[in-house]
Amino acid sequence: MKIRDINQLHLGISAVVILLLTTPLFCSILPQMGKPNIILITVDTTRSDHLGIYGYKKPISPNIDRIVRDCVIFDQAVTPVPLTLPSHASILTGSYPAYHNVHDNSVYQLSQDAVTIGEVLQKNGYTTAAFVAAYVLHRRFGLNQGFNYYNDDFSEGRRSELIYAERDAKSMTDAVLKWMNSGVKQPLFLWVHYYDPHDPYTPPQVYSKKMGNDYDGEINYMDEQVGRLLDFLKNKKMLNNSMIIMVGDHGEGLNEHKELYHGIFLYDTTVRVPLIVCSSKFGKTQKRLNAQVSVMDIFSTVLDYVGIQGYKKSQGKSLIPMINNQESQELPIYLETMLPYFTYGLSPMEGVRTSAYKFIKSPKSELYDMEKDRKENTNLYISNAVIAKKMLNKMHFVKSKIPPPLKMRMMSMDPESIAVLQSLGYISTPAPSPSPKAKLEDPKDHYEVFTQFTEAQDAMAEGKYENAIKILQQVKKALPACHLAGTMLGLANMQLGNYQEAIKYYNEEKSALKEIAYFSIGNVYFKMRDFDNAKKQYEEALKLNPELVEAYIASGEISVLTGKVEEAEALLAKADKLKVNDSKLRYLQGLIQAVKQNYPAAEEYFKEAIELNPSYGMAYACLGKLYAEKGDMPAAIRYYDIAIQLMPGNRDVLLQLASIYMKPGSTNVTEAFRLFKKALELDPNAPDAANIRAMIKNLQGMMVPK
Repeated sequence: MKIRDINQLHLGISAVVILLLTTPLFCSILPQMGKPNIILITVDTTRSDHLGIYGYKKPISPNIDRIVRDCVIFDQAVTPVPLTLPSHASILTGSYPAYHNVHDNSVYQLSQDAVTIGEVLQKNGYTTAAFVAAYVLHRRFGLNQGFNYYNDDFSEGRRSELIYAERDAKSMTDAVLKWMNSGVKQPLFLWVHYYDPHDPYTPPQVYSKKMGNDYDGEINYMDEQVGRLLDFLKNKKMLNNSMIIMVGDHGEGLNEHKELYHGIFLYDTTVRVPLIVCSSKFGKTQKRLNAQVSVMDIFSTVLDYVGIQGYKKSQGKSLIPMINNQESQELPIYLETMLPYFTYGLSPMEGVRTSAYKFIKSPKSELYDMEKDRKENTNLYISNAVIAKKMLNKMHFVKSKIPPPLKMRMMSMDPESIAVLQSLGYISTPAPSPSPKAKLEDPKDHYEVFTQFTEAQDAMAEGKYENAIKILQQVKKALPACHLAGTMLGLANMQLGNYQEAIKYYNEEKSALKEIAYFSIGNVYFKMRDFDNAKKQYEEALKLNPELVEAYIASGEISVLTGKVEEAEALLAKADKLKVNDSKLRYLQGLIQAVKQNYPAAEEYFKEAIELNPSYGMAYACLGKLYAEKGDMPAAIRYYDIAIQLMPGNRDVLLQLASIYMKPGSTNVTEAFRLFKKALELDPNAPDAANIRAMIKNLQGMMVPK
């Protein structure tokens, strides 16, 4: 394959769908025996007080209510952080964000030194599988550690204007059941994540109508699919030998305390979550426990249940003694959210919660009586200074007992990944932690900015970049330290082709965001096809952060496109040393091997890229070209067909497949005619348009009328 052929395929195309689908385990479902199965169901953004079993009056969750009749229900379960990625990291590792060091969505990766439930169970003979419903839990963020099979394929899910970024409850349950029916060896640790109640709330209309609002409609729709999953497990006779845990990662503000969504404040609307534990070993009657517990307790509870000991790093505790009436002591729980700082440049929030009181430390601190004032309407911080002081000391004590943090792993974002996270309302900037002496404003003084910022995110997700720019400029004026608004202004201008404006905004963020700003400017120059300046910016980013994998990959891509094969190999080898499984990295390595005419190696790399990202259209197109050059036209056509399904606007791929249909042995005049015509429609003024018109005219003469 020649470099010019590769460039023809590659230039102007971005893989905007980040997906993952690994190969199922092809083995039979074995009889239930020996070690118990563990089924973990995480329900995103689900308030416990919006479920029937927690007293909600609407018939919102009949399936969950039915299934948990013989389960243990925890009335005061709390997450230490009201954000999806950090909370799931706490669930899977049994630790605080202060230890696992994942404090926000989008730029943090769970350290490879962290130990997850999946890793422990995998080492003890379990088949481990995860099905996640949103890009924020994509394997690139590190939660795939310890899973034989990690499914985050969003291609059948809901589509934002920018990208497939989530999938709904039916798609999730369909994927799980398909995998289970392919045959799964037990004992099994299965984690299924449902994302539906997260904003934007877009349930099928019948559920919204039935529940009276979209948020409850999402929960009702999700409930139906949770019931379907558990009925399947029951029919497979797996439930008698399984522990089932259903837990929320965080709640939702729903405009209480002037918080529409979650992540800014630490009220119970967002930190109190449903937690239900089911097992035939716990008896046949439902039990309710009012003691405060944490999502971090799940790690130790699972290991205790299956009889595994020796993991001391968990900051949670096993709930088995409490369930068996052997212990009722509860632990105070440290709470945090860094989102106000990372997103807006405002003061972060931290606090501590017991079943009696909650203390929230901020420039305007708060104290609530959790027994008398569950809604947290009356701030006692000034009127009850003695309790406030005790709770502050308790917060410091709990923090002091958290082990030293794992090494922080942060990542940069290419423009496509940023677009995915913006479509979900998930994006933050990896700003340095605030100085203890820094005088930051209280988030409670800026409610109106949060509303504006949400409007800007919605506009970005819908591709309304001009509107987004106007709103973001207002946000930036109100909060100059909102570095994310600056980066979003850069991205919005880049998407509009206002490249110099984009560079200006990114330059303004250099002092705060350092390598991220340099990398982002490099992306602008890349889009301009100013490869020299792009490479300079990537090099500056790497000086500041030698582990910035994306910068090595982007620089390597430029070297491939400019024909500097050896230089590209060296850059991509540096990315490889950082032990990342990145689809673009594998794709570029495939291009290099194709240039070197090492076609078997190229084929392997392209297939690896597809395994990591099943919607990587360019990898399919390159495989099509490889098979065409080998003379295997049926295989070439098959791969080109998939590439066109994924990239219907890529005229180069259309023309290449049309040419294959014109070859001896593959003649299909009708299909060639259709493809040439489609390519012409995409760009009627292309330099080769006259030749394509002539080809279409000739083919019309060859076609036999029906």
